[in-house]
Amino acid sequence: MRKIDWPFAFAATALATILIAIVFEDYPRYADCSQQQANSDGLCHLPWWDYSGAWVAIFTIVLTVSTALLWWTTREALRHAQTDSDRQSRETREQIELATKQFNATFRPKLILHRINIAIDAEIGEVVAIATVLNVGSSNALVTFPKLTIAIRGWSSVKWDEPGIIFKPVTRPGTPLKSGVAATFGIKASFTPMQIAQFKGLGSRLYVAGDIGYFDENGGFRSLGFIRWYDTQFERFEKLPLEWAGSEMEYEY
Repeated sequence: MRKIDWPFAFAATALATILIAIVFEDYPRYADCSQQQANSDGLCHLPWWDYSGAWVAIFTIVLTVSTALLWWTTREALRHAQTDSDRQSRETREQIELATKQFNATFRPKLILHRINIAIDAEIGEVVAIATVLNVGSSNALVTFPKLTIAIRGWSSVKWDEPGIIFKPVTRPGTPLKSGVAATFGIKASFTPMQIAQFKGLGSRLYVAGDIGYFDENGGFRSLGFIRWYDTQFERFEKLPLEWAGSEMEYEY
């Protein structure tokens, strides 16, 4: 239900009252009547409907009210049209934003960890890890911040062995990676002979983690995070169970 425009209603009522008062104040004095219809003071006492000025007043009031109602209706129509236009504009913007998000989610690069190769030189205490990343998305990527780390931690420990888990840049920023193409990123770390002997003897675990930052063709920044532990028995890298400490380094956005 529409709200009443009280200032407008008050103004229209006041105008009609003033017009009626002005007309009927002089109604007996200016009535067109014969001498027989006049009383002793010379004034007429005709019915109001016989007075032409009353009809003029009524017509004026009706015209004023109808004009005011037309103005009010036009104003309301314009207001509702503006409201509908704003709503349609908002819905159009939301649809465009949704379509853009769907397009970016579908036609985007997507980097995944394909595999990790490792080489261990126990004599010099050196470990080299090569991570292969594959773009399985439908558009090209620009790798800008690839970082890797190699770390060791005891089987039942949540604390990393020295020097800890420290990510280091592994290549020059700005590496292009086309759709369906793989890229390799390598890192080298040094450990004591005792540390190497421990993870080879199942006293601790060797981990390789990475954080690969890249841009899509629309300038949106994305990132791939991963962490794997090296199974010395089967000589392969495995994913961390979610309940293990460090599993939060596995992400993709």
